[in-house]
Amino acid sequence: MQGSNRSGNLRDASRSIPVGTLAAQIITSIAYLLGVLCFGASMNGMFLRDKFGAGAYGRLAAAELAVPHPMVIVIGSFIASAGAGMQCLTGAPRLLQAIALDGVIPMLHYFQKSTKRGEPLRAIFVSIAICELFILIAFLESITALISQFFLMCYLSVNAACVLQSVLKAPSWRPRFRFYHWSLSMFGAALCVAVMFMSHWIFACVAIIIGMIAYKYIEYRGAEKEWGDGIRGLRLAAASYALTNLEEGPVHTKNWRPQLLVLCTVSSDRTSIENEQIVAFASQLKAGKGLTVLASVLNGKFLNMLAEVAATKMIMKEVCRRMKIRGFCEVLVAGDVTEGMSALVQTSGLGGLKHNTVIMSWPQKWRNGNFEAVKFVETIRLTTAAKSALVVIKDVQQFPSNKEKIVGCMDVWWILHDGGIMILLAFLLRQNRVWRNTKLRIFTVCQSEEDLDKVRESMKTFIYHLRMDATVDVVCLTKYDISEYAHELTLKREQRQKMLDQLGLTDRQKDIDVDNAISNSTSGVQSGAELPVQNRTNLLALDNLFKNDKTNERNEAVSNAAAEQCEEEKLPITSAQTYNIRCLQRAKKLNEAIQSRSRESDLIFLNLPDPGRNGYEKFYMEYIEVMTTGLNRVVLIKGTGSEVVTIFS
Repeated sequence: MQGSNRSGNLRDASRSIPVGTLAAQIITSIAYLLGVLCFGASMNGMFLRDKFGAGAYGRLAAAELAVPHPMVIVIGSFIASAGAGMQCLTGAPRLLQAIALDGVIPMLHYFQKSTKRGEPLRAIFVSIAICELFILIAFLESITALISQFFLMCYLSVNAACVLQSVLKAPSWRPRFRFYHWSLSMFGAALCVAVMFMSHWIFACVAIIIGMIAYKYIEYRGAEKEWGDGIRGLRLAAASYALTNLEEGPVHTKNWRPQLLVLCTVSSDRTSIENEQIVAFASQLKAGKGLTVLASVLNGKFLNMLAEVAATKMIMKEVCRRMKIRGFCEVLVAGDVTEGMSALVQTSGLGGLKHNTVIMSWPQKWRNGNFEAVKFVETIRLTTAAKSALVVIKDVQQFPSNKEKIVGCMDVWWILHDGGIMILLAFLLRQNRVWRNTKLRIFTVCQSEEDLDKVRESMKTFIYHLRMDATVDVVCLTKYDISEYAHELTLKREQRQKMLDQLGLTDRQKDIDVDNAISNSTSGVQSGAELPVQNRTNLLALDNLFKNDKTNERNEAVSNAAAEQCEEEKLPITSAQTYNIRCLQRAKKLNEAIQSRSRESDLIFLNLPDPGRNGYEKFYMEYIEVMTTGLNRVVLIKGTGSEVVTIFS
């Protein structure tokens, strides 16, 4: 290794090192073999096998053959030993200086300097100090095994690096030596390991541990140089292999986990993320061990916003580091924000490793113009078309940071069977220290009071087989109260049937809908869904009427109030307005049912209804506002209908 150690002083290292190393190996091998042959031809075999030297009367056998005097051998042995020591003393400082110049170990930067003649004086002095320290032991045999281990570790590392580069087929790995093959390096590495443990297994373990500590320190503190990192290349090859072998398509229920795409907004001055609680919420779901992608859309042209993109990505990475999220950050520049959202939902991820859940916050200023409402509803349609689940956090400012601890109740209102994603997300949240002390309660909906006990027992059985700690309650609501979910229920009857089959119910019990017991007949709702929305004034008046309801009279006729306002403004009450008023009245009744049981809850999961056709954006937003008024920390979830929880392990 002397050629490699002094490579900095060679004019053409790639040519001189192979020639010099091979020449040195050949010459020394011939010299040693000739010595063996000459000794064997000059002395009796019995005399050579006398290990204690009794036959030579305690004298050196080789010295007896020396010409002209036996002291020639003694002097030669001393010169050879001193020469080897001086060789190490000249090579080690330069090797130390080379490591310092590479910058892989920041603490060695002091040894980078050299004299005008190019001598690493500081490295020489520290090498001499180390040598003197071990010479003072006065019993070198006790450390020779350890020194041999370090030499073998050095050779092992060189051989392993050659094997790694060859197996990974790195484009930068282009050895000039035409007779090289990676199997030779593999054999050399295996031989080094074998010799290490055969010579002294304790010192071998110590040397390996020291080498691993040095590597991890370099990985943690060292700078990235142009020669790269072999382990990083190995990780890249492993990641590429895993992605190419990861099948695209539906994931089995047992393997499903939330792969999150978090849509966030950066402040206009590019200094922070608006509502960091949404990122904290995503970090609290990390018990799912899934992918997390933090994404943002900037409005403009990419060529004109390179600096803004870099600043935004830096802020997002800093937030991920602070929230302890191991994920990725994406910034997309688009002329239209909605189109940018569409591109993110469609293209984020790679191969089979793609998001299956989109997280976004409820727009607080959706009443200020039509843009926010349209953008939000369009995002819902995009995620539905992309077959991704959607998680909408309402009043995100009220959600806790990662430093808080919540004690109370976490309620899941299972109005629509969505594959169980609400139950799964609630379970994952309770694995985090923030929500660990909350009590999980699941409320499901039934139409008939006669079926309450049967549905309750069925749900308890289902939750028991899911191995989740939760209490179950059944709420009786009519089909009229939850008709906004009815057309989605019709589309998801097959998923519902699969869940009921898992419960092992009888044919009579299967007539009881564990989710909401809504029949297939929803023609009234579907026909009404085609009516256009008219007159935003009526909707705002209804919302204000609801918020100013100081007496909390639940039987107040909202439709009559709206009709009176229309009469005052001389506006005709159309069929569309009548339908809208009735929908808001149903939303208020559903809100009252939820508030009666979950008013004091610390977190509430609700199904997010389908937005329906275009033109309903403002009314849809108003419906959600009425449904969630007075509730603390609401998470609206729209599942894909595919099963994400199963009773089988």
